[in-house]
Amino acid sequence: MNDGIELLLTMSVILCTMVAVLTYYSRAAFLFKLITMPFAIAASAAAIWTIIYLAGAPINRMPANTWVYVGHQLIDKGENVVLWIWSDDLEDFRLHKFPYDRETQKKLEEARQQADGGNMQEGRFDEDNTTGEAVLIMRGYQPVNTENNVKQ
Repeated sequence: MNDGIELLLTMSVILCTMVAVLTYYSRAAFLFKLITMPFAIAASAAAIWTIIYLAGAPINRMPANTWVYVGHQLIDKGENVVLWIWSDDLEDFRLHKFPYDRETQKKLEEARQQADGGNMQEGRFDEDNTTGEAVLIMRGYQPVNTENNVKQ
């Protein structure tokens, strides 16, 4: 997170310097020159604020593909759930926020109990053929190939 802010801050300083130099040598009207630099500074500050504000914000949808359960928490007076997952595709943790139903809550509680017992759980949301709603499917997670491969 800090590396991203430092990079954005460096890019903002370079942008403002370039704008200052180009504005100084420009033949544009004085009013345009007067507005350009504050606009560049405001745009840079807005970009930095947006990154800081959105850092760590949950993704407002169910996770796609297959993921590994880390934890979950009910929020918004029990209307939504925040699901903390490990994504093998992205090789990083993600936080998802979405409304849940009773069946999803039961499966997430079972996954929590399994994870507390040392058995990591892998999950994914599939579409139900009859209702079209997302259905949570959980199973044991195997991080490595456990087949007995004999080298020949």
